[in-house]
Amino acid sequence: MNKGPSHKTHHSKKDKSKIKTKANIFLTDDDTRNAIMLSILSQLDNQALDESGSLFEVAPNPNQPTLVYNVLVTTSPQTKEIEFHMYNPADPSNQLGEGAQGKVIVAQNMVTGNLVAVKIQSANGMTFEEDLKRERRNLQITKKLVGIASNFRVEADGSEWQDEYTLMQYCTGENLNHYLYEIDKSKDTESPEYFVIKKEIDLRKKLNIIILILKQVIELHEKYELAHRDIKTDNFVISDLSSLLLNLIDFGSAIQYGQNMRESDKTNVGTFGYIAPEMLEPISTRPYYSLACDYWALGVVIAEILTSANYQSELRKMMLAAKSKDALVDLKLADLHRMMPDIFGSSLNNTVVWKELTSLVSILLQEQAELRPSLDGLKDIRARLYKLYLEQPLDIKVEFARYKAMKRQHTLATLPRSIVMEEKVVIPEKKCKDKKGKPKLSRSTTLKTIDSVMQGRSKLSEDDPSLQEEVDKLEALKSSKVRKKRSVSTGHKKRLDKMVSSSVVLEKTPEDIPTEMKDITTSSDEDIISKRIIKPKRRKKTNQENSTNTNALKGSQLENEQVLSILLEK
Repeated sequence: MNKGPSHKTHHSKKDKSKIKTKANIFLTDDDTRNAIMLSILSQLDNQALDESGSLFEVAPNPNQPTLVYNVLVTTSPQTKEIEFHMYNPADPSNQLGEGAQGKVIVAQNMVTGNLVAVKIQSANGMTFEEDLKRERRNLQITKKLVGIASNFRVEADGSEWQDEYTLMQYCTGENLNHYLYEIDKSKDTESPEYFVIKKEIDLRKKLNIIILILKQVIELHEKYELAHRDIKTDNFVISDLSSLLLNLIDFGSAIQYGQNMRESDKTNVGTFGYIAPEMLEPISTRPYYSLACDYWALGVVIAEILTSANYQSELRKMMLAAKSKDALVDLKLADLHRMMPDIFGSSLNNTVVWKELTSLVSILLQEQAELRPSLDGLKDIRARLYKLYLEQPLDIKVEFARYKAMKRQHTLATLPRSIVMEEKVVIPEKKCKDKKGKPKLSRSTTLKTIDSVMQGRSKLSEDDPSLQEEVDKLEALKSSKVRKKRSVSTGHKKRLDKMVSSSVVLEKTPEDIPTEMKDITTSSDEDIISKRIIKPKRRKKTNQENSTNTNALKGSQLENEQVLSILLEK
């Protein structure tokens, strides 16, 4: 058993018999998996169960001593509990990828059965510890860190190595590069023939992918305040397009770039073909990294999604040519124009979506960083694209002129028929005048006007007693305008008396009426309103009442005119 002594943390011991298991994705037979689990746990001593941040090698099957599993014991940053993850280091199918910083494999939680991605790195440079610390911090900020571990090993030649294990969330799905290109896995990944041809993808799907990519970048910049520094198609994983699941991965190069904390860094990181032109300048004149550099890389990614050219194959041809000449090569905007002519040149595609997306590429791929959009500008662009996506859910191949006509037709169709006459929209005027064409004053407006005038006259009446008579008139006018509260109990008592005396309605004699019903006639207004025992029916007004209301309305208009005349005189 090989174990690393670093990152020790004391925790309470776990009972092995109480650990539950789920179906293993790697092993289809549950009984086999459970047997392996029990064998591994039996070989881990009590110290191993409490020693967080270490790696242990166990052979679960005595008949197969060469079959060795690595078990990582880590502490969950969220729950602070000890977790066990196992993987077979000899199985190549577990490996997800390999780069200059190390390789990434898949491991499985021994208790829950969930998969995690494990990045295995060895010290290779003066800035290794600083880079490792930054990557783990970024994963912690974005809540994607599962755990960390380390292992000290000695090779056959006597060399000593310290391996670092960073466990992170595993994103299931397809890499965006594999989604866009036909891949020939028999070729080397650095060969131009590895990417055979660009797949034919519907423009509406491309628009959907671009909207999801913009969402991921905006969230990283706004919510987590991080600059990614390595945005490329290879760092986007499509889990499920129908469910709108797309993830941005690999935060190893990200730096803090928020209002509270901004890391100053001039290091030329990133991938060839996606690096902003200002970061290719000499270190003496090179500016510090900013969000505008991420937006350049974002523009290249969007252009690569839209173009029908094989951009990845062209990049590898350029790198091989530079390597044969032992020279450095920089990708400029002119090279992008040459490699993707359908994006930057004339195109037969005249749809509104194509015009919007190609204009977005032109905005992002500005050689001067200050001309690229800000974070708020990028949010506005995404909102506009999302609105466009919702406006055309059925047919994306609509010409620009026809799109404008359809949009106008849709606007007319949503308006009421009464205001659409001969394709001319007529906005109805608000009826704010009476039959004589005079402006109306509402009751609340009249009372507010009287109050304001009275306040001013009351202050002046202290010095000028002659104004007191005018104040008294205004008070009398105000009292006449205040709406009197009706006596609810009186009306209810009359209706109750009428219903009690009618045997047709109640089908009972007054003696058979319950005591509660009799007590209502003596109840207060509040009791009657709160109990809501009888809901009286609305009766039609007589002609005499209607004429009375009309006269009252005319009287209120005359009073309003009197208020206006007083205000105008004073």
